[in-house]
Amino acid sequence: MAVSAITGNTAAASTPTVAQSKATSTQDQFLKLLVTQMQNQDPMSPMSSSEFMSQMSSLSTVEGINNLNSTFKDLLMIQGLGEGAALIGKKVEYKDAAQNTQSGTVQAARIEQGGVVLTVGGNDLNMKDISKVIGN
Repeated sequence: MAVSAITGNTAAASTPTVAQSKATSTQDQFLKLLVTQMQNQDPMSPMSSSEFMSQMSSLSTVEGINNLNSTFKDLLMIQGLGEGAALIGKKVEYKDAAQNTQSGTVQAARIEQGGVVLTVGGNDLNMKDISKVIGN
């Protein structure tokens, strides 16, 4: 039985997140594989409905897990931004590039490249680099 190659289109016009793009690509690939499998099955021994439902159920499970992962990452990012925002106006200590201890007041917090970036004394630093919160 010959099965043609399956290619997935991973470039979508407007995808909100990478995880959703991957989920769509996985779903497209699965459906193409399923259609190819059904087109090339032995007519005397077709795929059983329970096998078909099992495969569809597996796809739904994977899709649900991908969506949950994406939502969880978004939630963690928002939580981190909230924690960073709570530091605005507070004095903090951090290590600079030369590993010298510096201090300053947090002026702003934002999300950049999946992490929380704080502006302290005009310098941008990752929130994970804060070693101590001194207070007001």
